Amino acid sequence: MKKPKIIILLLAVITAAACHTISHNPASNDIVYMSHYRLREPGLSEFPERILADMDKTGLDNSPFLNRYESAFLNELLPDSLKCFDFTNKKVGFIKACVGCSKKGYFEMHRKHFADDKYALDSGTLYILDDRQKKESGGFDAVILIWYKFILPEKEIFRLLKKYKVEEE
Repeated sequence: MKKPKIIILLLAVITAAACHTISHNPASNDIVYMSHYRLREPGLSEFPERILADMDKTGLDNSPFLNRYESAFLNELLPDSLKCFDFTNKKVGFIKACVGCSKKGYFEMHRKHFADDKYALDSGTLYILDDRQKKESGGFDAVILIWYKFILPEKEIFRLLKKYKVEEE
């Protein structure tokens, strides 16, 4: 009888940790999970023509600073619950599992998917950083993780962002 209670308790803890940022000041050995949101993966027909017409102006570099075309595209991927967030003038880290960092690769993946809907697509998981996290990360406003199967703790995201900054230089 104890096993089902433990499993239910563990599921409740995992769900709570995965859906909300822990707001206390964590000790160095605490695992802290950031708020995260799954970005939409709309089909080609769901995108406004004005954004599709400018897809060739996205992903031209790996700078974490978004141009207006990249911001407009990413704003279309936001789930309805996040329409208050705006990618305009944001510094965003794009981190792909097992490969590293690549804003170019992220937008190229979307262009290829729009050209052939059989091309694999992962719009990613968005992590929006609060003021403390932004300062600790070196000024990043958000991070998009691509092809990750698991939710990453804050410490791991910061580690990946440090690598991102090194690769940008």
